[in-house]
Amino acid sequence: MPNIWMEKQFENRVFFGRQLFVWVVNALAARGNTVYTYSSSVIPNPFSLPSGNEKLAQTSLLQKEVHGFEGIEPKTVEIISRFTTNREYDIDLTSRAIDHANTVGVDILHDYGGYFPPYFLPFAQMPMVFSLHAGAPEPGTVEHYRINKFKECYFIAASRAHKANYEVVGAKNIFVVYHGVDLNAFPLNIEPQAYMVNIGRFVPEKGIDIAVQAAAKLKRMLKITIEVEPDTEYFHQKVKPYLASECVQKMPILEGEEKSMLLRNAKLFVFPIQWEEPFGMVLIEAMASGTPVVAFARGGVPEIVKDGETGFLVNSSDSDKRGDWITKTTGVDGLCEAIERIYAMSQDRYQEMRYAAHLHVSRYFTIAKMGIEYEKVYQEIIHRFKRAV
Repeated sequence: MPNIWMEKQFENRVFFGRQLFVWVVNALAARGNTVYTYSSSVIPNPFSLPSGNEKLAQTSLLQKEVHGFEGIEPKTVEIISRFTTNREYDIDLTSRAIDHANTVGVDILHDYGGYFPPYFLPFAQMPMVFSLHAGAPEPGTVEHYRINKFKECYFIAASRAHKANYEVVGAKNIFVVYHGVDLNAFPLNIEPQAYMVNIGRFVPEKGIDIAVQAAAKLKRMLKITIEVEPDTEYFHQKVKPYLASECVQKMPILEGEEKSMLLRNAKLFVFPIQWEEPFGMVLIEAMASGTPVVAFARGGVPEIVKDGETGFLVNSSDSDKRGDWITKTTGVDGLCEAIERIYAMSQDRYQEMRYAAHLHVSRYFTIAKMGIEYEKVYQEIIHRFKRAV
């Protein structure tokens, strides 16, 4: 059960969950399971049944009464109306999904990204499990309240680190399933070009400012993707000054084959994250192509990148050491040192690393592997549910 983010008006957003959802459905069906999906009608899969309300998806119904906010600006009313329409969409789809699931007698319901499904648990005649995508919520937020209210529910995290962070804020029954990638969409290339690449949102936690600093310091070409320059203090002060450098090349947001080409032709992927990244989908896309990763060892990254084999891990600071990696220097200097390790490799050693990166993904991060692991989780939850009844 996805939410409104699957609808057409969001198709150009950087939202890997949409594609992952389709891959999960197809992987489960390929294993002989009967799969019902409750989703947007624009999602390309043959299993969709009750779909999202198109009127709610395509329009922002006016919120006529906003109690306590009389006299507010029309723009604010528009924002509130969009928000409430989105929530109306999610509630409508969830209620119809559970009604259909009860009618046909499904074994388990998997919510892949909604907000309201946990509130519908009393009306479901089968167990439910909820995917966790975002980082663990901060106290005082509605997300933190929701996790604690439903802490006894079943959850699926994207990495062991992701699971541990949610356990800290109260969640209990958490399974781990790594994401998978379509290897056909990211074919191996062992003779890339000389540039580095970074793909991600221009927000502080993604560390794009550190990536451009490293490129300027090393005088190495870095290609970054950006659709519209964000009007934020972070961007203007820490990122934009480097965009005029001959070492930084701006690219539009790419998808499909264009994105695949950008990744597989890169010398390396640089990933200096500044937060507890739950997984990092682009890491397995890059490594599937053979492109090694140089990243700060935060969140789930050390579970994906094998230090010295598929790239290099670097501790983000002297006060935040997550492991005894090959590169001992920390922070930006450590990132630069690790980058130069790759550029200094012999051709044979470098190609060996590219083969190793591709093989690593093909063993642990494929769509088929992901389907198998989800199936195991479902079976365990169904077993617990039946035992408790």
